[in-house]
Amino acid sequence: MLVRVRASSVNGFDLAVANGYLQAMMEHRFPVVLGKDFAGTVENIGPGVDGIAPGDDVYGVVMKPYLGDSGLGEHVAAPAAFVAKVPAAVELATAGALGLAGTAAIDAVDAIAPNRAEVVLVAGATGGVGAIAVQLLKAKGVRVIATAATSQERAFVTELGADNAVDYRGDLAAGVKALQPGGVDAALHFAGNGPSQIPQSHDARLPTSDRWSSWRQYARVSAVLQADRYALTNGEG
Repeated sequence: MLVRVRASSVNGFDLAVANGYLQAMMEHRFPVVLGKDFAGTVENIGPGVDGIAPGDDVYGVVMKPYLGDSGLGEHVAAPAAFVAKVPAAVELATAGALGLAGTAAIDAVDAIAPNRAEVVLVAGATGGVGAIAVQLLKAKGVRVIATAATSQERAFVTELGADNAVDYRGDLAAGVKALQPGGVDAALHFAGNGPSQIPQSHDARLPTSDRWSSWRQYARVSAVLQADRYALTNGEG
């Protein structure tokens, strides 16, 4: 379908494209436009598209095996499989930033399958994926410990619903143990070096069972999200 774009966003993937990290990984059909996420109004549909018609507001992710037109252009052509109608209660500007981060957050949370009242550590809670994951976890009744460094970051994750905030810049394991002496039930890693920041269950400093999840591992769009590793730093993101 052809969508007139009214909102988009910038993800780590887009930064990787802009910095040339994907030159040897994906075909470039110039002019290459950034913006994997998009939201806008359908102008035309192809054969076999059901449930969506011209004039509908939709959002989605540009999922093509090459780089070319994308969400920061005036129009984008996208397969119906990666497009959905925008719910009436959601603004287009919000929908335009949900595609990659929202999908990654949902799949990461699903991967650890938390039970109500369990404790989950979210590393990278102030980033796009982490911020959504915190809210999804709280909706499931999970207690959330979120990484945050500054007072502004702590206020942000608290507003999202996090029960506690821990500074990721020091000894993360010690910080978590101070809040949860018995360790957490699971951990989600969205920023920094996960294996070094979030020890596995055999590490007595921070028992986490074996339920350690990274959005790079579990997102349905993992082939795309893998490229974000070129753009991420060891800070929050």
